[in-house]
Amino acid sequence: MNIAFCLKENSIESELDGRFGRAQWFGIIDSETGEEVSLFENTAKEEPSGAGSKAVQLLLSNGAEAIIAPEFGPKAFDALKRFDLKLFKQGDHKTVFAALKAWRSGSLESPAAPGNSGLHKA
Repeated sequence: MNIAFCLKENSIESELDGRFGRAQWFGIIDSETGEEVSLFENTAKEEPSGAGSKAVQLLLSNGAEAIIAPEFGPKAFDALKRFDLKLFKQGDHKTVFAALKAWRSGSLESPAAPGNSGLHKA
């Protein structure tokens, strides 16, 4: 399964970003092999509104089947559910490989509802 992660920098070794729609970069990893599938800038991050929904479209066009992220705002959550993408909260994990290990062990939460807001964090 191709799993997307929110990254602070242009590297799969980067720390995970604390935002979804306004994350700086996205990385997609093959969950079976741990290999990088793709790494790309989140061009939706500059949108004045709806960054989460546009980020969902970007991830879909790059082959994501699941997303591990800190939180999902209401619009992003609805878009992710509409396209049947699997959602997981990254929790306190700071790296892709720590979050991937937690996902493999089944310890990541799959949110049943969106987070508090469309998270407009700078």
